[in-house]
Amino acid sequence: MHLSKFYLSKLFHEETGSTLKEYVTAKRMRQACRLLETTTKSVEWIGSEVGISNTSYFVQVFKHEVGTTPLKYRTGFIQSVHSKGKAR
Repeated sequence: MHLSKFYLSKLFHEETGSTLKEYVTAKRMRQACRLLETTTKSVEWIGSEVGISNTSYFVQVFKHEVGTTPLKYRTGFIQSVHSKGKAR
C-alpha cells in the first residue's frame, strides 16, 4: 500500500471515528465474550486466545471495555440463559 503507519492510522480514524488500537481491542473483547458464552475454557486460555497472554492485563482490559470481569460476565450470561429457559 506504500502508506506510513501514521498516515494509515489517521485515515482509519477519519473513516471510522476510532483508532486502530480501539478497534482491535473492541474486536478482541467481542471474541472474548463469545468464548465466555460458548465454552468452559479458563479466563487465562481465553485471554491468550484473543491475543492478551497476561491474564491480569486481560481482566483489566475486559473490565474497562465490558464493565465487569470475565468471570462475572460468564456467570451473568449463564444465569440469564437459565432464567429464560425457566420462563418458557
